[in-house]
Amino acid sequence: MTPEPRHDRPILSTPAPRDDELLAALVRDRQGCPDFTRSIMGRLGYMKAAEAVCRRRRVLRWIERGVLAAAALVAVVAGIQIFNAGPSARRPVQTPIHEAFERDVRERAQGLGQVIQILQRITPPELPEAKPDTADPVEASEAGQTLLPREAKGFRWI
Repeated sequence: MTPEPRHDRPILSTPAPRDDELLAALVRDRQGCPDFTRSIMGRLGYMKAAEAVCRRRRVLRWIERGVLAAAALVAVVAGIQIFNAGPSARRPVQTPIHEAFERDVRERAQGLGQVIQILQRITPPELPEAKPDTADPVEASEAGQTLLPREAKGFRWI
C-alpha cells in the first residue's frame, strides 16, 4: 500500500544525507564567522576553565551563601524580637522562689483538705462503744435503752 501524497506534493525518494555531508555544509557556511565555540562551551562547563576563574567563582558562591545565611538569621532574630514585643507573647511571672514554694504548699494543703472532707462525708459516723458498767440488759431496759449484745462489743450496723 502506497502512502498518499500530502498537500498535493509528490513523495521524494531521495536518501537521507549523510553526517559527513552535513558537517561539510556547516563548515562551508561558517567560514566568514568568528568562532565562539570555546567561550560558549567553557561557560556551559564543558571545557576546562582557568584555575583563577574557578577559584574566583568558588569564592563568590561561598560569599553569596554566607550573605544569604546571614540575611535568614537576621530575619529570624527580628521575627522573634517582634513576637516577644507583641501582646500575644507569654511573660514570665516575677515571683520569688520562696513565694512560689509557699503558694504550691498552700494549694497542695487545700487539695488534701478537700480530700479529707470528701472522705468524712462518705464514711458513716462511728457509734460510741458501750461502757462495761451499762452493759447489763436489765439496767438498760429500765433506763429506756435497748442494747443488743453485739452493740456492746463494738459491732457497727452498716
